[in-house]
Parts: sequence; C-alpha cells; structure tokens
Amino acid sequence: MKQTNSITYQFLFSILLVIAIISCSATPKQSYKEKENIYLDSLEMLFTNVPQWLTTLYDSTSGGFYHNALMADDPRFEPDMQSTAFVLNILLDGNIIDSVPASYRNKLKTYVFSRYDSSRGLFLDSLYAERILQSDRTLGRSQTMVTLITDKLGIKEMESPLIQENTPEYLKSLDHFKSWVQTRKWERVWSSFDHISSQCAFIKRLPPEQADSLIRFVQDYALLIQNEDGLWGKGQAQEVRISGALKYALFCERMGIPMPGADKIYKTVLEWLRTNEELDFSEHSPCPICVPRNALTLLAFIKPGLSFPIPVEDRLVLVKNAYVMLKFYHNRDGGFMKNHLESRIVPLDIDYGKYDSLVSDLNGTMMAFIARRDLYKLLELPIPPIEMTDRLKKILMSDI
Repeated sequence: MKQTNSITYQFLFSILLVIAIISCSATPKQSYKEKENIYLDSLEMLFTNVPQWLTTLYDSTSGGFYHNALMADDPRFEPDMQSTAFVLNILLDGNIIDSVPASYRNKLKTYVFSRYDSSRGLFLDSLYAERILQSDRTLGRSQTMVTLITDKLGIKEMESPLIQENTPEYLKSLDHFKSWVQTRKWERVWSSFDHISSQCAFIKRLPPEQADSLIRFVQDYALLIQNEDGLWGKGQAQEVRISGALKYALFCERMGIPMPGADKIYKTVLEWLRTNEELDFSEHSPCPICVPRNALTLLAFIKPGLSFPIPVEDRLVLVKNAYVMLKFYHNRDGGFMKNHLESRIVPLDIDYGKYDSLVSDLNGTMMAFIARRDLYKLLELPIPPIEMTDRLKKILMSDI
C-alpha cells in the first residue's frame, strides 16, 4: 500500500513539475507579446492626426501637395512631384485609403502631364526645373517621383524610351557609367549608393541590353566592395553604413536583382538596434529620421532571404526602437519632421533655406510611414487602418 502511494505521489509530482516547467517557459513569451502590443498601440497613436495634417499641404488648383504647411502659405513656392508622390504613398501604403478615387486620379494625371517637358523628354516642376537640372541625383530622383505617382495611379502611357540626346552623359555608355560610379563619394557610402539608386527611373528607360550592362556592373561592383559584416563602408559611422546598404537594397528592388548577405546584414543591424542609445542622428545626415527608417526598411527587404525566423526577443527590439525613435521626430502639428532641429524649404530635396518655426514635413512623415509599414512587414502583422477626416475625403473627391 505504501509502495502504491509512493508511486502515486511520484506520478503526481512529475505531472506538477511538467506543468510548472510549461508555465515557466510560456511566461516570457507571453510577456514579450504583451510588451510588443503595448508599444504597437503607442506607435499607432503617433499617426492618428496625419490625415488632418495632410489637408494643410494641399493645393486645390493643381491637385498637388507642398513639402510643409508654411510653404503652402508662401507665394514664392509651388507644390512639387516628390511631395505629391509621398502623399499618395502615405494614403495607400499607410492604410488610410484602399484606392485613389477616380476624380482625384484624373486631377493628378493632369497635374503630372502638365509637368512634361517635351523638348527634354523629362518631367519637371517648372518653378524648380533650373535647380533640378543642376544635379544628377535630383534629376534622377524627380523622374523616380513621377514613376511613383503613375504606378500608384495605374498610368502606363508615360513609359517611353529615353532618347539619346536627352540621356545624361554618364548613362550613354558602360565606360561613362563605370567612371561615374567609381567617382561617387565612397568615403560616405550612404551618398554614393543614394546617387546610384536615384538613377533607376532613367536606367529603366534605356534600351534593355544597355540597361542590363549598367545593372550588372553595379551588382558586381557592390559585391566586390561589400564588407564581412554584410554592410559597406567599413570604418564609417554605423548609421551611415546601414543607410548606404538600404540605398543599395532599393536599387536591387527596383532592378529586380538579389541583395547579398541577408543573414550577416540582419545580425549587424540588430546589434546596432540593441546597443544604440542615440535618437538625434543629425550628425550623420540632414535627414535624421531617415536613419531609423533605413534600418527597418533594410531588414524588411532582406527578410525573405533570411535562413531563420525572427526570434521573439528580436521582435520586441524592433517594436520598441520603432516607437521610441519615431516619437522623437513626431511634431505636435500631427506629422513628423525630417530634421527635428529645423524646418528647411526642400521641395524635391532642393534647399531654398528654412523657416523659423518648427513644423512637420512630407519627407519626414513619409519616412515615418515607411518605417511603420516595414515594421508590420517584419512582424508579419496587418497594417492597422487610419481614419480619414471629412476634409481629406472632400479633397480626394475633388470637392476642394
């Protein structure tokens, strides 16, 4: 009898021990999930007033948008294609609207067509055209913004070959392009890859065989100078290196080529997120909010190439950093600032000075929305909807 009781007690003890072990092992995961949800709720609160803020940037005459609200009241400036492209991305990728209403789509189509310079075969905001043509980077970027708008609107009739006389000199031959790439500012890898990625819209309009040779050269060159930790620019600030890698990732995405070293890149970026204690990245760029955005977008881009699932503890690192960093650049007017220290006048990234007041801008707000989108992509969660205001609804229905 005593032996039977002893066996029974041992059995019961074993069952209780197993239950205790299971409970203890489940608690940390549950805790991680609870913390993750708390940070996500706080993150979403940063975005609730963006729809109202967007209405302060709208130009009812053209259908375009200004870079910030102060420019909308400044007669020296006009809307620009970059700001307008950013608004479309915010509305659609931010889950504010499902599709562009037909009335506003037609208005935007007119807006874009009105900016086509047939003598150059380029799309140019006329007020800013002279400055745009002075910079390879800005010229390429402005054409990319047209592509972003037309892609969102489903417009295809603007896709035309780039005629030889209007092709930038550095794109006319592989030798010219090699020289151009190699003379970028590789001591700042962010800038060099940014210049290269800004040429995607032009490269896509070249004859296929010519475009393929340029793309292959960039691919081979990038692989040749990639560092052992998966990034580029060894010895430069980690914020600059991560951002440079993101710019190359954007080139890869647009050109349909693979990004090398996904596992290494993930490990390097996660280590930076775990150990970084800074929120002010202004020493690294005039666009400080770009640093956290670039880190999250880079991870989202390489995620399909990872050989492992993202660990639960890393999810919390991602969510916490996204919230804390974006909160730092959030402004009380409802949007986000490209640079929390100043409000520069930068349509199409062309610098025309600054205002005294600190206000949100479309570049900063676009970066915040991309960071939010890519965070949810990393977490494999749906992007929560953001409620529109009545005034924004009227704008999209072309009533204003």
